[in-house]
Amino acid sequence: MADAKPEDDPSVIAEDDEEISHGPCKDGSKVYRYKSGKKKYVMRDGTTLVISADGIKTQRNPDKKVIQLFPDGRKTTKNPDGTLVEKLENGDVVTVRPDKTKITVYKVPDGVNKVTKKTEHPDGTVIESHKDGLKTAIFPDGTIVETHSDSKVTKMVDKTEIIDYLPEKEDGLKKVTKFPDGVTVQTYKDGHDLQTDTDGTTILTKPDGVRVQTFKDGATLTTNLDGTKVQLFEGPGQDGMKITIYTDGRKVQLNTDQVVVETMPNGDKITKHPDGDVIEHYKEPRSFEDYGFKAERKFVMKECKPSGIIVVTDVEGEMEVVPVEDQKSADKEVAAPAEE
Repeated sequence: MADAKPEDDPSVIAEDDEEISHGPCKDGSKVYRYKSGKKKYVMRDGTTLVISADGIKTQRNPDKKVIQLFPDGRKTTKNPDGTLVEKLENGDVVTVRPDKTKITVYKVPDGVNKVTKKTEHPDGTVIESHKDGLKTAIFPDGTIVETHSDSKVTKMVDKTEIIDYLPEKEDGLKKVTKFPDGVTVQTYKDGHDLQTDTDGTTILTKPDGVRVQTFKDGATLTTNLDGTKVQLFEGPGQDGMKITIYTDGRKVQLNTDQVVVETMPNGDKITKHPDGDVIEHYKEPRSFEDYGFKAERKFVMKECKPSGIIVVTDVEGEMEVVPVEDQKSADKEVAAPAEE
């Protein structure tokens, strides 16, 4: 417009366009008439208005703003900062900013999605406002963000979908993340998360960091902050067994009949019965010289009965009852202090 050539810009008076008359107007402005049929009004504040023979009106204000009106209803406004605003014949308004950002406001909602406003950024980001209040942002990497009246939905390129609730739900639910593999994670206001896997397994992470995994059969695995893990088998048809796994490698199993089975870090197992019976199973066979047996004879099990009787089993499966005298002798050697 302002920088167009005379033959392209109807507001420009060509040098060879002969002035045929000029004179004052009642409002104090001046009007100039040209052979081409153009009229030029010069206002007292310096504003000029050129009307071409075909009815195009071009107004130039002292602040450098240029406004053009066309007979078909179009209107363009070029602001001093370079922003161009164009009202199209159909009533749509298109704004182009100096940074090339383009904003289109539709008089009649556009397309099947009823878009009322569309903003196209130089980096390729496109933001659309819809008639129903939905706002959609499409980013260059393919990420789509939909802002609804009560939530924001982010759709990632890898098919991950994140729903942020604004505000959170009555139960405190703030966010739901759905992964491509079907795993869903729910995040709550109090800080706890609930993950649901495709096989029905759920993982609850409490605000304090304790993690509870519940399997489809009802069994649970709790991981505590100190690193210990507790397994409970309390689902339908399960026996109620409890297993505690310690960070040093120990594992303690408590059965519903109160039998306790402790697996040591070295693989040995100690089974304790409610009646006081204790059975030790050794992963690596050992000798019982203190009980009077030869060193080369190796044993894999020892049972201490409630009566005080000790029965040992060697690697060949042969069982021996430790004589009471040898038991007492061995106990004395263990209890006696070492000589200095």
